[in-house]
Amino acid sequence: MDRKEKLEKLETLLKNVSDTYSDFVSCSMRSAEESDKYLDMLTTYIESHPTANTSEIILYEVEEILDDENG
Repeated sequence: MDRKEKLEKLETLLKNVSDTYSDFVSCSMRSAEESDKYLDMLTTYIESHPTANTSEIILYEVEEILDDENG
């Protein structure tokens, strides 16, 4: 799967979160577009936690992905 396909897959996953909203999708996508690691980690998290809501996903982004990237 190429990068464009991965981004499209993530966008679909984000749009299907139960309490999704446009700023959530656009901010998450912007971060994923800037980092392959972010893209892969976020996609894996959402696929592994299909019932996660936006708050849980944002918490994961902040505590796991950003913390990992910032060392």
